[in-house]
Amino acid sequence: MEVCFILIDDSSYVLSKTKHQIISYNPNIIIKTYECPPEFFEDDFLVQNKPHFIILCDYDMPIMNGLKVHNRLKDFPSQITELISFFLFTSYTESTLSLEEFDSHFFKGLIQKPLTRSSFDKCIALAKKITTIRPTRLFVLILIQTNHYVIIYNLKQTEYDIRLIVIEFNINI
Repeated sequence: MEVCFILIDDSSYVLSKTKHQIISYNPNIIIKTYECPPEFFEDDFLVQNKPHFIILCDYDMPIMNGLKVHNRLKDFPSQITELISFFLFTSYTESTLSLEEFDSHFFKGLIQKPLTRSSFDKCIALAKKITTIRPTRLFVLILIQTNHYVIIYNLKQTEYDIRLIVIEFNINI
């Protein structure tokens, strides 16, 4: 999976340090940085490129906070948002923010500053959506990876009915 990191933060120091951290973990990853959200939205980078985008967005910015950036991305076409994994990149903790407001399929969670190898690996792991469809005469198995659960949908068809069996596993990455 080709990946591009997009960093949005009002601190040039944080952008520089985070960019260098990502390069030290994987020098082949494309990285775009933006010091303010309007600069990000004015750039047509999301529209022109087709890799998977991992967006690390600061929450507390003067012009537009991370929630407003997230909500504006929800207005983008699904062909683009399907390629986005959006993370809040902040010094706040999950207990101090209302993450329920981030209600989209592309919101993957909160990553605490500074970026560590562990949090970088978490971004990559959570950004990968695994969708496998194996059709047979009797059933279709679909595997979807979400933030903290792997959900297996098993659709069984008999002569008389179709049954959907849902199994959830809690996986902490």
